[in-house]
Amino acid sequence: MLERLKSATTYLLGPDEPPLAAEVGMYSEIVIGQVWGGNAVVITAQHVLIIASDSAVGRPRRVLLASHPSQVRMQQHAGGILNAYPTIVVNAAGQFWSIKGMNGIIQPKPVIAAWRSVATAVPA
Repeated sequence: MLERLKSATTYLLGPDEPPLAAEVGMYSEIVIGQVWGGNAVVITAQHVLIIASDSAVGRPRRVLLASHPSQVRMQQHAGGILNAYPTIVVNAAGQFWSIKGMNGIIQPKPVIAAWRSVATAVPA
């Protein structure tokens, strides 16, 4: 799925703005055996993208957000009991998106670190 996000980002922004970090929301409900998810976040040097897919493992279909990193707020939220569903919460222009995953699969810290790095960078 991350390779599909890389291809989608290159298609949208061109080869001169590669992804620095990305994460896909994907989690399962153990009781019913259903896999959920579909939204993903991509960080580049000039953009934060929220990309929606038809399913947790489907192709990227829609861009829900394309914004400069300085116009976005991002934080990690411990979801569920014992942080079973860590979540990246993205806030921009009064809207919120949750990129929810399963503990041990989703890696919020590198994504948030990449966003923080580009959001606070001084333009050259």
